[in-house]
Amino acid sequence: MFKSIRQQLTIGYPLLILISMFLLGSYLIWFINGYYLDNLQERLFSETRIARELVGPLLETPAGTERIDPLTKKLGQELNIRLTVIGSDGVVLGDSREDIGRMDNHRERPEVKAALSGGSGKAMRHSATLKADMLYVALPVARNGQTVGVIRLALPLSDIQKAERHLQAILITALAIAALVTTLLSLKVAGGLTKPIRKISEVASRLAAGEFQHRSHIYSANEIGRMAHTFDYMAATLEENIRQIREGKERLETILANMNSGVILFDREGRISLMNPAAEKLFEWSGKEAAGKTGLEVVRYHQFADTVQKVIETGEGAALELTLIFPRETVLQVNLVPIRSEGSELAGILAVFHDITNLRQLEQMRSEFVANVSHELRTPLTVIKGFSETLLDGAMNDAENCPRFVENIDREAERLSRLIDDLLSLARIESPRVKMKRCRVNLGTMLEEAVSRFETRALNAGVRLEMELTENPVELPGDPDWLGQVVTNLIDNAIKYTPSGGSINLILADRGNDVQVKVIDTGIGIPAEDLPRVFERFFRVDRARSRRMGGTGLGLAIVKHVVEAHGGTVGVESQLGKGSTFFFTLPKNR
Repeated sequence: MFKSIRQQLTIGYPLLILISMFLLGSYLIWFINGYYLDNLQERLFSETRIARELVGPLLETPAGTERIDPLTKKLGQELNIRLTVIGSDGVVLGDSREDIGRMDNHRERPEVKAALSGGSGKAMRHSATLKADMLYVALPVARNGQTVGVIRLALPLSDIQKAERHLQAILITALAIAALVTTLLSLKVAGGLTKPIRKISEVASRLAAGEFQHRSHIYSANEIGRMAHTFDYMAATLEENIRQIREGKERLETILANMNSGVILFDREGRISLMNPAAEKLFEWSGKEAAGKTGLEVVRYHQFADTVQKVIETGEGAALELTLIFPRETVLQVNLVPIRSEGSELAGILAVFHDITNLRQLEQMRSEFVANVSHELRTPLTVIKGFSETLLDGAMNDAENCPRFVENIDREAERLSRLIDDLLSLARIESPRVKMKRCRVNLGTMLEEAVSRFETRALNAGVRLEMELTENPVELPGDPDWLGQVVTNLIDNAIKYTPSGGSINLILADRGNDVQVKVIDTGIGIPAEDLPRVFERFFRVDRARSRRMGGTGLGLAIVKHVVEAHGGTVGVESQLGKGSTFFFTLPKNR
């Protein structure tokens, strides 16, 4: 009914007091009214007995009845009361207030009827004759054991009603004063009690909203003051605990958000409760979407789901390696660790996904590189060894074949030297300890020098070598030696694979923020399926032709590494039988 302590104190308690006073006052009025009425009835009965002694003898003789009415009027006037004498037949023989000739028969009046039966009668009713509420008492008049009449006295109830109204006025006044006093006292008491409670409630609301620095600052010595002190201490402790929890949570979130490894947290039933951004990216699921799902639904590997179930059943950690096919081929090293509660019960499982794709690729590349290097080194060494053994077996005395054998040995030695130089160059580029020069390089001048170096070779091969440069000089920061190696390798490749009668065109284009160099030839071209691999180490489109022309299979790999080390990009476009376009782009400011 009342929603606050203040309402209970300011409304409830005064209302309870007023109701109590009203009930008590009503009882007192009823009790006093009854007591007063009982006394009045006793007085009337006493006066009726006196009147019966005076009037009763007149009812014993017919002559006496004529004297009843005058005597009745006289007595009523003297006693200031209404006196009525009624015969045994109910006829009014005398009345102190009214003319008996106009009065009705009173035999059926309750008090008269009771008196005629031999007892005493009393009644309260409204008198139509006097137009007032009256109290009637009646006593019988007996002669020789028979009732010969009734003496009745009547008194208006106006005095009792007046006294009752007076008491009611006193009660109402008392109630009003009590209401005012109790309301004022209740307001004061309620204010003293509810103000600190409201303050504590306000602080509690702010604490619930996360504002842990608020305090009640109530220092009274009563129970509320002690409660406020305890509450402030609890708030300070809660603030410190929340701060520590928040800092730990922020550190954990920062660690999880910046981890390269994917992390998935499972509950004790094997359903996902948390995923870090790396895991979301790895499996293309958001943390909200994955929440509540099983490992099989998100990771989509029965082997992983079975391992999670095994960890749940045994409570022991496990590890496995997964190879994802979708959305891209990825090799994952997965470690699953059980999380236990204070009671050593299984609370969940932590799964950490390490992407070891690059590691596996590096292992494969290392294996392929060793195999390729071994193969490339074995070929010239085999030729050198074969011709050397032939010479030692007596061919050196053969004047006709000896020079040819020595030429082959020299050519293979030269090829072996180029291969070793290219391997060393590639190792230098990839080494983090090697720093490239940073100076202004004029690309136009660099291209002109490169073309001049290859003019004779191109002329001997029957290939036309052309060049298109920008009107204004183009300079950018870089290492001139390594950039010169890039241009040299591209022109050298173009001459090797362009048949006689073809052409090679070098184009330098200034594109504003960067510079692009194109080497366009009309050579044999590259099949479409081989284009993605042309910049790999030891990859050759035509292995026999490449070896025959002295290629090592590392030239384009060097081009790619040098350009990327300068912050640029490299690419190729080609059609089989129509020629190829190799290009690289370098930023002007880096």
